[in-house]
Amino acid sequence: MSTSSSISSPEELQSRTCKCGFMARYFTATTLENGGRRFYRCRRLGSNSCGYWNWIDDKSPRHVSTMIHNQKVELGSIRKERNHLKKIVEDMDGIEHSYLKDMTVDEILISLLAVSWVIIVGFVAAKMM
Repeated sequence: MSTSSSISSPEELQSRTCKCGFMARYFTATTLENGGRRFYRCRRLGSNSCGYWNWIDDKSPRHVSTMIHNQKVELGSIRKERNHLKKIVEDMDGIEHSYLKDMTVDEILISLLAVSWVIIVGFVAAKMM
């Protein structure tokens, strides 16, 4: 059972009860096929689930769901890189260089991110030659 994708009022997004009698959980799909599509499903997992599943939105055009999926993947990569850079900054805490002491953690992370992108661009440019 699918309803309009223009749901905007809180009344239309009220919780639903699954066949188990529990409140169904609300999710937003991030898969390639259904990226951005909202749904409810039984909160129980595996063989304990009653199988309740209810889409809230109509299916999006393929290019929209693909874009949402790709952004989710890219966000995961950016988070990984951020965590890696945070670890590098934490490891640098013992360094006594004055220019690093005056920089905030965010400034150091941005600098490291910029350097990493320069290296990537240099590598790509070298491969294209």
